[in-house]
Amino acid sequence: GLIAELSAQHQAEPDKILMFRGDSRIPYGKIREVFHECQNLGFAYIQLAVGGQKESWEEGT
Repeated sequence: GLIAELSAQHQAEPDKILMFRGDSRIPYGKIREVFHECQNLGFAYIQLAVGGQKESWEEGT
């Protein structure tokens, strides 16, 4: 599942920044739940992307 994939990614690159970009169809509570799980996995850098649709996000920005 998603959490297992994120765990593997974190183990491979523990200093990697994790960026969330929500979808209006996903309840905020679910996004918060996944955010909390990522904190429990040990991600130190988690960002929430905000803004208009179809924005391009490049790594490191």
